Amino acid sequence: MDEKDKGTRIKQYTFKLNPAVVESINRFSQQMAQAAKSMQYVQQHLAETAKLINYIVPPTLPKYVQQLGEYLRRKDIAIPFTECGLWLTPSMTPGLVLVVVERYEQGRKRTIPAVIDGFYRQNNWRILRDAVKRWESYEFFVPRMPIFYDALEAHIDKKWTLTIPTLIPHIEGIAGEILLANKLSFTKDAIMVSKGQKTYPSSLFGKLRADKVTPTMDVIISSLLYYLEGTLYEYKDFKDFPKIRRLKTLNRHAVMHGYQVNYATRLNSLRCFLALDSLSMLKGNIPKLV
Repeated sequence: MDEKDKGTRIKQYTFKLNPAVVESINRFSQQMAQAAKSMQYVQQHLAETAKLINYIVPPTLPKYVQQLGEYLRRKDIAIPFTECGLWLTPSMTPGLVLVVVERYEQGRKRTIPAVIDGFYRQNNWRILRDAVKRWESYEFFVPRMPIFYDALEAHIDKKWTLTIPTLIPHIEGIAGEILLANKLSFTKDAIMVSKGQKTYPSSLFGKLRADKVTPTMDVIISSLLYYLEGTLYEYKDFKDFPKIRRLKTLNRHAVMHGYQVNYATRLNSLRCFLALDSLSMLKGNIPKLV
């Protein structure tokens, strides 16, 4: 009897003495077969998922991610916003910033305001509503929340003639109240970002401790003050009444003194909310920041 026949007889003998061994081997074989089928299923769906990802994610996305990183390193990511009379805020998402940078790089700067407006307008203004709701936890916003909620509903109802003169005073009012609460004086030489009038936000942000200002805060602050000092608070000679009357660029002095009457646009109204949203980022950081 050769070794092969001997091995076969031993196996047959063992199976005969212990049927449980046969059952275990059969069960193991079935499990392995099922596992092989499962692995085949997983591999098939992994391949399908990979194809789907390649279809959804544009091949240019890594390029834009790299561009975004370059902007952050150069600290001039605010440029695509400021050139459109806008700025970054705490309620904006990286995805929105990426789209704005993309439009700017493509030479489509004129579409950026519509992109930002659409971002806040989507899903029945959900993002803007959420931003305003977060103000409830900030002590300097709390007494003003009934005003802000009324303005929010007016903004959604397209009553921008009401929202703008209602919100503009509180940009300066909140910044001034923070200064008073921290026994800080208003100084006109705190920050010089561009031409224009010094504001309470200018003085407040000028007193923030540099070691407490993150890169993100720095971008928000610089881009906001660029607009406040160079546009919203820009000096206007009221003797040039006909020109001011037709002005569409928002000007605090002309609006509040009743000279500018052509200011009521959705974007100008949104700007007032965005300015307040930028001030809200100081929540929990005052007086530690000053």
